[in-house]
Amino acid sequence: MCTYTKDGLGRFRTAQPATGSARTLAELDVADPDESDVDFILYAFDSALPYLASIGSEAQWGTELFSQKPERRKQFTEFVQKSYDLNARQEADSNDDCPWQLMTLFEVRTEDDKWVRVAAQGLSTRFPDYVPESLASKDLRQAGDFLYLNYLIADRRKGDLAKGSAPHLISFAEQQCRKRHKTPFYGDCWRGNNDGLLKYYQKLGFNPIGPFDVKDKHGPGLPWFGYLFSKSISQ
Repeated sequence: MCTYTKDGLGRFRTAQPATGSARTLAELDVADPDESDVDFILYAFDSALPYLASIGSEAQWGTELFSQKPERRKQFTEFVQKSYDLNARQEADSNDDCPWQLMTLFEVRTEDDKWVRVAAQGLSTRFPDYVPESLASKDLRQAGDFLYLNYLIADRRKGDLAKGSAPHLISFAEQQCRKRHKTPFYGDCWRGNNDGLLKYYQKLGFNPIGPFDVKDKHGPGLPWFGYLFSKSISQ
């Protein structure tokens, strides 16, 4: 459930639920083990909101803290639980065509051999409901021969430790695409702030497919405008 970078200074770990996991966070040498993985993800999103507000990008995720939204806690709790259950089964076949998802945390090693959580990524074999059929047809969704980037967040509480974590996680996701024989890799992003996020994902090798709008995505009266993008993963 842990994969290490070549230099041994970073690792990718499957996020685990607060209870029922094979090993505790303390046993995994995670710094701040009293903070659950679900809380880490919620607080990482929280940490981004002041920065987004400072650059006029409140519309990306709204202004209410994710950790204070019961529906967000339920959403991430369920995603992490299912991810852990699916990937804890050693007999799980990487070629399995059944629905699959994975919540991965990227951690960096400190001088005292503790692992600091700095970013999180959620992958699955399904499109979010908010992506319109005009961009992702029913046939495409049902084919299931793709991975989708559902979540990607760095924890701004960790400062410089979190820098460069997104490319590491995207590279890890591409490895999962190859492992599971999924050629297209899809995702979406907010298209405000002069398409800044889209340009960032283009630097990571993604190409835009098309824009779409989502009414009330982050609450009543909070419209959201996004892009669907993808990249082809060589096997």
